[in-house]
Amino acid sequence: MRKDIYSAFGDFMIYGLGAVAMQAVSILLIPVYTRWLGVADYGVLSLLMGIQFMLVPLAQAGMGSALFRSYYDYNDEAGHRGVINTAFWLLLPASLGVGAIAYLLAGAAAGQLARDAIEVRHLQWIALITFAEGLGILPFSVFRARRQAVRFMTTTILTLLVRLGAIIWMVVVLRSGLMGVLHGMFIGAVAGVAGGYLQLGRTLTWMFNRGDAARLLRFGLPLIPINVAFWVLAVSGRYILARHVTMEQVGLYALAERLANVLNVVLVQPLGLLWLPVMLSVSRQEHARRFYSRMFSYFMMAGVFASLCLALVVPEVLPLLAPPSFFPAAPFVFPLCLGFVAFGASRILNVGTDLARTPERYLVALTIACAVFLVGCSLLIPRWAVWGLVGVTIAASTLFSGLVFWFGNQQYRVRFDWTRVAVIVAAGVLCYVLAQAGSGLVAAAGWRWGIKLAAAVAYPVILLASGVVQPEERAELARQWAALRARTRGGRDVAERNAP
Repeated sequence: MRKDIYSAFGDFMIYGLGAVAMQAVSILLIPVYTRWLGVADYGVLSLLMGIQFMLVPLAQAGMGSALFRSYYDYNDEAGHRGVINTAFWLLLPASLGVGAIAYLLAGAAAGQLARDAIEVRHLQWIALITFAEGLGILPFSVFRARRQAVRFMTTTILTLLVRLGAIIWMVVVLRSGLMGVLHGMFIGAVAGVAGGYLQLGRTLTWMFNRGDAARLLRFGLPLIPINVAFWVLAVSGRYILARHVTMEQVGLYALAERLANVLNVVLVQPLGLLWLPVMLSVSRQEHARRFYSRMFSYFMMAGVFASLCLALVVPEVLPLLAPPSFFPAAPFVFPLCLGFVAFGASRILNVGTDLARTPERYLVALTIACAVFLVGCSLLIPRWAVWGLVGVTIAASTLFSGLVFWFGNQQYRVRFDWTRVAVIVAAGVLCYVLAQAGSGLVAAAGWRWGIKLAAAVAYPVILLASGVVQPEERAELARQWAALRARTRGGRDVAERNAP
């Protein structure tokens, strides 16, 4: 068992590094986009990426996740090959069909989006990228199913490097602008498809099993409406925004969202990977409910503190990433981070639904949140522009988590400490406001950094002083701190004894 645990942990670390690498490439490309595209074109690019974000899951038809579900139904290589080939012959027409339809409808769609800021050729290239990325999901899913973590990581890194190099070459060297970005993305997607399928080798044949196809479709197709609902919450607001404001304001919002997404990568997504096995492992223990409540509080502490630190750092590092025309994006980062935290909290608050295995309630909560989000965008964006979209995003994310909690608590009651959570959020907002007010009164960079550092340090101090951290938790922190000091001191003593 220990060997299996170590192996699973190693695979998880490699897959996690793959996700981090993808986000690292996105961050590295920010200076390229902001300095060679401009604010308006960056806004257009964010709209194009939103379209791709919607089309790719349709092109994949849920086959990536469905392959996992069916792969382990067999214990022999012949069965595994049958599932892989059946998934491929379902994926090929889905990717080709979605890509072809998107290509043919590009002319009609271009005139309806963003007041003609998006051109027909932009959407045609998005259709080609969609086809390539839709088809490319299969090799990576096979690598994961076979637990070929090193091969998965190697192919991912090489694909990302090709994409990064192609975009930089097209945009910086050839000065191709927005079209250069799309060309580079397509080259990266094709490289991923070629590299992945070459490694599958002779695994792919003309084999097709109707029974496997039925199982794959039964599991994969229901994922499509869930992906569409996530698209509504994550992306659709920017198209409503584009109808009421300039493309420059859309670009500012897109940059703020990209920066805030760092929090999503380092905190929310890892929680999504880790929470389910952790939650199930303690579900039968007496202290399970108390554990879930405390984990929710700890997640909120970590999320608000990370949001505070990221938002305080952004104005100081933004000059390294973008020209002055992008600086007005900084104030949107903190509330967008809080929106990610509110949405991520749903993972823990969903404990009742997870244990009862009633995913349909999760979909109901998601549908209601989407409806409120669209209505809120229609009402607030015309009046408050970008701030309206930011406010609706936070409200819809909070509503979604609240509905998930309400549905789940009907089946498995957990007493979450809402007063504690309110203090945690209020302390973070207070520290952010004070830091912004204080740093706005000084011009020297050193003083600004000092004020922001003081605000970051003040956050845990406020939590300790307010009694949010309970006595037994303080005692545990004291024990851990003493143990850390003892280990550190022991290391120094050994070094001193071994010194010549």
